[in-house]
Amino acid sequence: MQPYNYKALLQEDLQHHYRRNIPILYDVKRVAGEDHCPLFTGSVTFAGLHFESNPAQPYVKRKDAEQSAAAAALEALNHAKAANRGSMRDALEFLRASYEVLGKDSNSVPAPPNQALFQTAAFQTPYFLPTAPAQLPSHQPTLFSHQPTLPSHQPTLFSHQPTLPSHQPTLPSTMTVTAAEPPVKLDPDALLAAKFIQTCTKYEFSDPSYALEALTDPSYEKTSPSTPTNERLGVWGRHITRAAFAKLLFSAFPPLSPKTMREELELGMRRERVYWIGESMGVRSKVREGSEPDGTDQDIVCDAVYAIMGAIAIDASKHREDDAVDVVGQVVALLWNDGRRFGGVV
Repeated sequence: MQPYNYKALLQEDLQHHYRRNIPILYDVKRVAGEDHCPLFTGSVTFAGLHFESNPAQPYVKRKDAEQSAAAAALEALNHAKAANRGSMRDALEFLRASYEVLGKDSNSVPAPPNQALFQTAAFQTPYFLPTAPAQLPSHQPTLFSHQPTLPSHQPTLFSHQPTLPSHQPTLPSTMTVTAAEPPVKLDPDALLAAKFIQTCTKYEFSDPSYALEALTDPSYEKTSPSTPTNERLGVWGRHITRAAFAKLLFSAFPPLSPKTMREELELGMRRERVYWIGESMGVRSKVREGSEPDGTDQDIVCDAVYAIMGAIAIDASKHREDDAVDVVGQVVALLWNDGRRFGGVV
């Protein structure tokens, strides 16, 4: 399992630069293994660039192959940004120019080994400079090859140029030079929270900050007043969980009677049931709380579970085209399923 969600980090990095979502295409190929245990490698393509996972280390899961390709792309971008003072625009041009140095055609989506980029002379210098032209034949005179040098006493142009008077007006104060935007820094706690929720729910966050907010108890506000807590997400999560649960029961096969639907819905939404689900996920140990929690362990766990559902719904509605109720319904079917048949979902 990957330590971080590299696909989300790559999307966040590119979205911050382009101010919009750009197409990021992932491709997974089977390279080895038997039919019962195939091995895969992944690749990712965006902005005319192409990166591949390490072909010598194939993966059993397709998802891990895609994450490895995204990690290779992030590594190349970080090297390129470090060589170009943190500018994403210069970093992308830097990578494209490095492909040209390797003799690749950038229009046909080049796919050189990732390590080959860092072995080129372009990556050994702080900025990419065009390669020197081929030397002329020895008998070919170069431009100004016989140009006489100036005598040592010869004054150079403007050598006696007088300096400007002290009252020379300077540039207006409104004219400022904007520095390059620094790279986006993601909160490590948010990444860990998103990874924990993804392990339990199989949902991959596009914005990890929602995951951290869902695991922050209101008592934590006393320690850090500016930190958002999970109260608002909990209110939204409780309602959308109920709606998703009802939709699953409505879609069950064979169809349930209205009375059975109401009974199953009330049983599934009971506080004891939600607390049991949170304990099975291990939510209690992941919640950030203050020194004096306001409620009991059951209150903290139940509020966190509903907040997780709300965070998933908000993230899905803002960063994806999926219906939030359907996305939460898949999580409900995974966590609440104890022998019930939710039609077509599990």
